[in-house]
Amino acid sequence: MKEIKKYSPYKDILVYDIESLRLPDETPRGFDDPFGMGLGTGVVYSYKHDLYWFFGPEEKEDMILTLTDTLVVSFNGVHFDNRVLLGDREVPWTDYDIFLKMINVKWDCDSLAEAIEKHGRRSVFMGGMKLDTVAQKTLMCKGKNGSGALAPHLIRQNKWKEVFEYNLQDVRLTKRLYDFIQEYGYVIEGSGTQLKVGEK
Repeated sequence: MKEIKKYSPYKDILVYDIESLRLPDETPRGFDDPFGMGLGTGVVYSYKHDLYWFFGPEEKEDMILTLTDTLVVSFNGVHFDNRVLLGDREVPWTDYDIFLKMINVKWDCDSLAEAIEKHGRRSVFMGGMKLDTVAQKTLMCKGKNGSGALAPHLIRQNKWKEVFEYNLQDVRLTKRLYDFIQEYGYVIEGSGTQLKVGEK
């Protein structure tokens, strides 16, 4: 799916993911303040150019500009990645958040906050709804290596290569899921249940 569909109103379709600069317990409000966690690394895939672009902590505004006026595909990007980049600023792109679409279908909730209120944070974030689990079940692939929680530690050790490799892996998995959704119209969560998150 290297070609953007001719009817697409967007200048590009991009897939992105970020790793944070700081741990949640190093910010006053933890995960409730993603902006305070800061941008460690960011990776963006462009369907138009069939290229991956890489961004570091000093290139946040460049990353925002790259994403602007495009269709942005992510996994939990609306709740986390967008807020790391923008804080409370208006989002200048259109989101296609696979995680949020799964929540919409599984629990008939319009937002992550609503799902957490009704079903609890653990049910929403743990187990069958994680990127790694969904990718393994849907794509029948090995899944991820490592954890994004290690990114701030690796950055402090100046191990940028390892952080970017992990970040890139998340983008590749998210892209493969998006391609699968465009072709088949569903993903499979940890329990084995198909969730129809797109039109075939």
